[in-house]
Amino acid sequence: RSLKWANADLGGGLAAAFQLTAYRIELWDVNTGVSRGAEIGRLKKSGIEAEGQLRLASGPYAKAGLSITDNDEAVVSPAGVESWQDFGYSPADNGFLTLGMAWTNGLDVSGTLRGARAITINGTDSAGYGVTDLKVSYAPIEGALAGVTVDFGIENVFDKTYRSNTAYFNEPGRNLKLTLAKTF
Repeated sequence: RSLKWANADLGGGLAAAFQLTAYRIELWDVNTGVSRGAEIGRLKKSGIEAEGQLRLASGPYAKAGLSITDNDEAVVSPAGVESWQDFGYSPADNGFLTLGMAWTNGLDVSGTLRGARAITINGTDSAGYGVTDLKVSYAPIEGALAGVTVDFGIENVFDKTYRSNTAYFNEPGRNLKLTLAKTF
């Protein structure tokens, strides 16, 4: 189920948007192979995802998002005994907060804090993390470059070593991204 509230004018040049999604999924006869020496029989996945934003007509904006999940798997031992445990590939609860400023000339500057909380799945601990990203975007409104967007970003500004609990390797350290796009 989803609840969406989009582009609501709150007056005084303030606009807001919000979306909330709650889900519950049950899968049976999951033929994904073996998980820690036992066959996976069924999966139960549920969670809530929320995202919202506030934007002033003068340019400042804020965006935030949160994802909270609970995932379990029923495993069947070689002896045919079914037992429930944490699903081994469950993502940790995570979220982000972006603060930015958009000017009328097409320039947009923002910073994002994103992270995930620590999680323990079937006795295996994964540390939480928090990283900072910065981005500058320029999309001219008129002239020869209208329709072109140039983005420059620095991800993981402070070069923090971290790993998502669903990854086998650490995420990249500080990295730079340059994107050039054209809308036709």
